[in-house]
Amino acid sequence: MPRHRDRPSPARAYATHAVLWLVGLTMLAPFAWMVATSFKSEGEVFQRHLIPKAVGLAGDGEPLRHADGRPLFAEDGSPLIIRVGSPTLAGTKGDRATLPDGSGLSDDVGVPVQNGMLDTDARRIAAQGGWVRFRDPRKLAKQAEPVLIPAELSSADNTAAARRWFARYPDWDLMVRERWGGRIPLMLTAELKDAWKDFGGTASPLSVAGTAVADPGRRDGSPYLFKDLTWDKAGDPVRTLRRANLVVDDRGLPVPFRAPSPQWRG
Repeated sequence: MPRHRDRPSPARAYATHAVLWLVGLTMLAPFAWMVATSFKSEGEVFQRHLIPKAVGLAGDGEPLRHADGRPLFAEDGSPLIIRVGSPTLAGTKGDRATLPDGSGLSDDVGVPVQNGMLDTDARRIAAQGGWVRFRDPRKLAKQAEPVLIPAELSSADNTAAARRWFARYPDWDLMVRERWGGRIPLMLTAELKDAWKDFGGTASPLSVAGTAVADPGRRDGSPYLFKDLTWDKAGDPVRTLRRANLVVDDRGLPVPFRAPSPQWRG
């Protein structure tokens, strides 16, 4: 007669299946955590809860509400209105900065601007005219503001070089007037680079055609100083490290900063 293996007792079968389920769950848990994390906001990624808690609020201009739909009010009794801000700063620091109309921002050579590149200090922005600017330019010199000289001191060659460098913007005259207040960026030439080789890092004032060039960012009208300037390649703008460059739209015009509301702290 063929021999049959003894069937395991029910208790043993249940124990075996329980162990297999536990082992399987330990393998599925990291995958479940990964999937849940992909739906979390940036601020929730390192929090321990599995289910994402962040939710969308509402559209720009709509009232802020409780989860049950009741509107929230400020201390003066007025309803709290949602403002997405400009730029919107939607997403992570590595995402492209966009305006409320959805258009993406790029720098002067067409490279997309990321959220993390922007200065978001409302007080500092207000002190500098209320325009959107890059972060500390001493960390990345190409994000520093160009040195601006009066139009009457800009030679025909300098103006032509500036127009070529900023050629991606359609209306040169409009940009000069609205972005730089009628001034022209000073472009580096091989002659200037050679003439300035002993001035780098010094407190000597910058002069063009024998005239000291006032820094429009200084309220006292004092000139640009070489210790604040940076330059590299002929044909590129000379830049001042005292101020970050303006972030501009597709026309080359400055983007006004608008803080989002409400602002979350934590």
